[in-house]
Amino acid sequence: MPLSVEDPLTTNEINTIGALNLLEAVRANRVKRLVFSSTCALYGDEPTLPKQETMPLFPLSPYAVSKLAAEGYCLNYMAHYGLETVILRYFNVYGPRQQPSSAYAGVISLFIDHLLAEKPVTIYGDGEQARDFVYVTDVARANLLAGQSRSAIGHILNIGAGLPTTINALYQTVSGLLEVNLPPQYGPPRAGDVRLSYADTRLAQHHLGWQADVSLANGLAQTISTML
Repeated sequence: MPLSVEDPLTTNEINTIGALNLLEAVRANRVKRLVFSSTCALYGDEPTLPKQETMPLFPLSPYAVSKLAAEGYCLNYMAHYGLETVILRYFNVYGPRQQPSSAYAGVISLFIDHLLAEKPVTIYGDGEQARDFVYVTDVARANLLAGQSRSAIGHILNIGAGLPTTINALYQTVSGLLEVNLPPQYGPPRAGDVRLSYADTRLAQHHLGWQADVSLANGLAQTISTML
């Protein structure tokens, strides 16, 4: 998301225009259903917790704004062209093969990569910002269910573990699993970052029969095992 603050035009080109191009291709080829990957970043710092799909949206970054526009296009294509759409708002997805060298790397892959090399880790802000970390196999299962469920058509669904974890607590867990005793460094908060976020997943349970199965401890252990 910080990159979207630096370059909002490219962000819009990829996320909004890219989604519109995809929807046009889907319409032209008579595809029956589209499952769209959206983001919990749309909720911003609206103080209500957990985050519910029907709450007001306060996107804090160009990335979040671009995803909100793409959601709108998905719903429009359903209304005007009959395309079945299901919108999944992912929370913080993590797991194997998430590249720490990428500009979009997740905090978990960065922590693991740095601690394995015994390099200092920078936490932005005070580290008490909380996120909802959901393992990639749970997310993949949600997508498969969204492609099959009749009940899910036309709905926006949160996909998360439903539990908040602070960045400080995450760091302590990862460093403990790796048995590396290296204190983190702290930097200034990043523009566009949300303070607190975790999912209310009751709609996903209702429409998909889905809930996250992989605990954070087990997901971290599996992720670490692929990076050793």
